[in-house]
Amino acid sequence: MDGGSRVNKNFKNGGFFLRNVVVKKLFDMMENSLACIPTCFDGSFRHPFGKHSTRAVDWIDIARFAIPALFVGKFQDHGARVAMLSIVAFIQTVLHKDLQATQLVNMKRSLEVWTTYLLNQVDEGKLPVSVFTPNEHYLQHIIEIIKRLGPPTYYSPRCMERTIGLYKRRKRSTKDPGVEAGNIMVKLAARNNLTLKNNCEQVDRPDLGNDLTPQTINLISDSLDAPIEISTQLMIDGITYGSTRHRSISGRTQSFAVFKVGIQRSHSIITCHYAGDVLFYFKWEQHFYAVARLVQLTFGSNNLMYCKPHVSDQSRTVILHASTIIGPAGRLHQQELGVDYIFWESMTIGVDTCQEACGSLDGL
Repeated sequence: MDGGSRVNKNFKNGGFFLRNVVVKKLFDMMENSLACIPTCFDGSFRHPFGKHSTRAVDWIDIARFAIPALFVGKFQDHGARVAMLSIVAFIQTVLHKDLQATQLVNMKRSLEVWTTYLLNQVDEGKLPVSVFTPNEHYLQHIIEIIKRLGPPTYYSPRCMERTIGLYKRRKRSTKDPGVEAGNIMVKLAARNNLTLKNNCEQVDRPDLGNDLTPQTINLISDSLDAPIEISTQLMIDGITYGSTRHRSISGRTQSFAVFKVGIQRSHSIITCHYAGDVLFYFKWEQHFYAVARLVQLTFGSNNLMYCKPHVSDQSRTVILHASTIIGPAGRLHQQELGVDYIFWESMTIGVDTCQEACGSLDGL
């Protein structure tokens, strides 16, 4: 991004060039958004050239989320935007725990777009040939490695190293390490396992808001005799999801989440994405639900990400089944545009995000 200051030739005409002052401003936006990024993300989201050291996991999350949200829109060259979004989608897909044949095809196509653009930039003298580093060479072999060994999540040193911290955070007792280790493994191995945490038994009649749809109101009023358990947190497959009623020790927002909801359109059901703050969770007749205040999303065609106004007055409080929760979501505030770009762990731009799947509050 510095225009090739480390080589003799000046490459400021390259498609990826951004002035240092612009780069610093964008990284400052990223760091200023830290309070809106849940702690479940591995990256620190701090300025990589500041006083804090930058780890590999920090660079990965910068590439996956900060680059498309904040940097891509600054590229003047449309080809540069397409190429950068292609390699971002490639990186996002590589980190999935389950990869299908169609995803490998998309990865190959994305890598071809990225490599072709770099070659054209080198041929035009806009990038040095040294842009093709050993890491760039290794990218060409990742798809074949996945075909032979499976997703890198299960065998890469980075993921194994992160697992140490995952186990450490789940330790609750040191008296009997053997039993405690077994309990941790059982919880991590569980699938489709939902558990309420921090029950709020003192809340008799929580405020659900006054904009619930008739369908959701009927959902909890069908049987007045059925008990309702209320909680500020919900654990799904070993991952804890927060709410606005749960006070986070870290001071970072843990309540914002992304949902995948089936919406009826023209005699067919379309799966759409919604996002918003979870107010609290409850259990009713062995089913788990989230009371969420959803915000209106828009789709950004420049970076293929969902966004919302930083100060939004469009919202709707609804009750959603816990199975619709995709995961906790972070927000990166683009101060110049006044919007927050939304991202989540399993997101692949251009695949999970599109105009058709951008949920409208009017459709609920």
